Amino acid sequence: MPFRNPFRRKRRSAEDFTEEIRTHLALETDELESSGLPSKEARRRARATFGSIPAAREQFHLRSRIAWIEHLRQDLRYALRALWRSPGFTFTVGLTLALGMGMTTAIFTAVDTLMLQPLPFPRAHQLTFIAADFRGTAMNSLFAPDFAAMQTGGVHSFARIGGFVATADANLTDGKIPLRVTSMGITASLLDTLQVHPQLGRNIAKEEDVLGGGHVVLISDRLWRNRFGADVSIIGKSIVLNGEHHTVIGVLPRGFVFPDPSIEPDIYTPAALPTNTNFDGRPEPGVMAIARLRNGVAIRQADAEVKTLFESRKHMYPPGWATSSSGYVVRVESLQQYVTGDYSKSLLLLMACVACVLMVACANVANLQFARAAARAHEIAVREALGATRGRLIRQFLIESLLLSLAASLASLVLVQLSLSMLRGSALLPFSSSGITALASFFGKSGNAIHLDSSILLFAIALAIGTTVLFAIVPAINATGSRSFRGLQSNTDKITAGHSHRRLRHVLLVLEVSASIALLSCAGLLIRSFVNVMSYESGFDPSNTVTAALSLDGSSYQSPSAVRRFAADLLPRLQALPGTETATLTSSLPLDNTFKTRFSLDDDPNPPFDPWHLVTFIAVSPDYFRTLKTPVIQGRSFRTDDTATAPRVLIVNRKLASRFFGGNALGKRMYMRYIETDTPQFIPATIVGVAEDVPHNGLLQPVEPEVYLPLTQEPLHALQIAVRSKEAPAALAPGIVHAVADADREVPIFSVQTMDDNVAAEVAKRKAIMALMSAFAVLAVVMSAVGVAGVFAYLVSQRTREMGIRLALGASRVNLVRLVISEASIIINLGGLLGLFIALFADRLVASMLVGIGQHDPAIMAGALILMTAVALCAALLPAIRASRTDVLSVLRNE
Repeated sequence: MPFRNPFRRKRRSAEDFTEEIRTHLALETDELESSGLPSKEARRRARATFGSIPAAREQFHLRSRIAWIEHLRQDLRYALRALWRSPGFTFTVGLTLALGMGMTTAIFTAVDTLMLQPLPFPRAHQLTFIAADFRGTAMNSLFAPDFAAMQTGGVHSFARIGGFVATADANLTDGKIPLRVTSMGITASLLDTLQVHPQLGRNIAKEEDVLGGGHVVLISDRLWRNRFGADVSIIGKSIVLNGEHHTVIGVLPRGFVFPDPSIEPDIYTPAALPTNTNFDGRPEPGVMAIARLRNGVAIRQADAEVKTLFESRKHMYPPGWATSSSGYVVRVESLQQYVTGDYSKSLLLLMACVACVLMVACANVANLQFARAAARAHEIAVREALGATRGRLIRQFLIESLLLSLAASLASLVLVQLSLSMLRGSALLPFSSSGITALASFFGKSGNAIHLDSSILLFAIALAIGTTVLFAIVPAINATGSRSFRGLQSNTDKITAGHSHRRLRHVLLVLEVSASIALLSCAGLLIRSFVNVMSYESGFDPSNTVTAALSLDGSSYQSPSAVRRFAADLLPRLQALPGTETATLTSSLPLDNTFKTRFSLDDDPNPPFDPWHLVTFIAVSPDYFRTLKTPVIQGRSFRTDDTATAPRVLIVNRKLASRFFGGNALGKRMYMRYIETDTPQFIPATIVGVAEDVPHNGLLQPVEPEVYLPLTQEPLHALQIAVRSKEAPAALAPGIVHAVADADREVPIFSVQTMDDNVAAEVAKRKAIMALMSAFAVLAVVMSAVGVAGVFAYLVSQRTREMGIRLALGASRVNLVRLVISEASIIINLGGLLGLFIALFADRLVASMLVGIGQHDPAIMAGALILMTAVALCAALLPAIRASRTDVLSVLRNE
């Protein structure tokens, strides 16, 4: 059977229908002529009797099975021509929607990847994290005996349970340049709990996950490819970590992301946790637990069972811990909640903000559509007079708007992909990338997982349709109302919109202004908070200081004396570098991880355990306080004669002196547990100085009691370098690397950066949120200003006749400017009042991120109102000046 083109058949049918019309009219004309009418009159009466020929053809097309295809093609062609004829309107609307939709899609992409999509593990909804709080402070780690009790079947809600311990840096030496890698201890059951299988080799065996079970490791895919060239024969080979040989038994799969937002290990070793469920010694937390629920078990059920188990074990804690264990609380939460907990609130805040920006964009475009529809009133009236239905005209408006939305949606996807490329560092930036660096730090390793997929494409399409409905449906309905026939009564220049249309445009402007003020208020609070953070009295000066890290592991540095010799060799080399003011070695720098140890104030070699008698300790060389410019407010600093054989001395911070000695700590003794010694006994040391408080756990975290020890008396293997420069600090970096290599080429040096960079990384998340909120607020203000200028420019153009008459009757041009500005002021003031009311609630969203400022700051709210009012009035001033320049003679001549 031959194929028939349906469009070709449709054209023949239309020709037949046209021929039928001609035949009918000819017959009717002949009949009227035979009755005695003249030919011209007969033809007129025949056409009048038949009715509208275009309407008949329209009805014929509507009854056709494929008429909608033809209509759609016609509407698309007409919409494209209409948009092409209005390049200014098309560009303005497209750019406005692209920015609004682009930001919305970008933030939703992050929300979708990090919060909505399940974690990349089989049946991820069954994975839970067992967290612990001690006296209101999140520890997120359990005691090893408690973990063993759960692992041996103490919680029936769990099908499997695995654990991991704190990460540690290790030196990888395999004949190449020494490499610093992150190592983590995991239980043999952890990967099985996650249902992750190595791409090469095998998992850690149960018999290997015990003390002395063997030196075996799993390595990440990244390390396997970058260090070992993706060598498939790596399984069974030996690598050297911290001077000890370990056998590689497996390579984790590509794309595996460890389920902790702050950890990205390359080496996985057996955790070798004790299996005893009793407390043989003092409890020391450090096990993070991940469990998989049994089928059909809810998290609440598992949480109740875990709480019951821990409550039953409180009597097993050692003496001295019983009174403190009342503040030890465990809870079970979803693993996804644990992973996304750091930035879930921030992402939801940003999502709410971009929704406001998108609303402002849609209101702005709607106002432009109202103005354009009024300008097209004559065209619409002519089309209705020719038989176009109201539904067909509304559809025409919606198609034009949908084309704009789809084009903006495609542009927004390009913007999102560019943003993701910049976030991953794969795009070349011709401008400063400090904001991108802040964003990358905000997302951390999770930023690499953010990507575009089918759900984002569907969201973009839905957003395009949604925005079309938001900004196009009301103008389209109003433009095709029953009064559109008035467009035939005068030319386009004299058509004025009704009061209802004007009120609707004013309402949209009020919403734009109010949303902008709310965003400005939130952004102002975050900016003020960030300024407070940067001016926070930190107790040290990060300027002109370069830092680096190294670790003295391996057989060469087993003894404390070897560490002392290395430090004594390296320090003079650092101090001799050109441009160096002073240099120091320390076990920890400000804003860095620290060690904790127990101490006692009594002369007891083995005091009872008390968790409040834990203290942060830092081993430093004599010039530490001078290098960091940390004041020693009482006593003295360390000296070169504070050697290993000299009496043990300490310097404490202000917090410790105040808490334990009432501020008078000089000359007092503390009994410390030194890591260097193998004995658990406490060794006395004399306090010789009190230093200013310095934050170590975070710039804004409460300062904890801290003690400083001479590096010669506590020679730790993990060391930090700090060198203060007289000039540009970055120029010292190569010299520091060479100095370490000259001291020992086998010691890897890493994390070489300025201390200002450390501080910037600490506040990067706050900076990213502040920058994004400020950008959203500025964009909303600009869009609102454009909306005010556009609406009043249109209103002035429609009131040209009125302005001319006012001038003719004696009004001054200043009066016309005052008239337009007064009308704009009413709208702006209404928007301001509504914006302040919204800001009272919106400011609560950022309350948890504020430092040194309340969530309702009158000065910032007033500043937001004044700024938005000033910008909006300036935007209205241009149309007002245009109104004052109306040519009276031209207006009267047109009349």
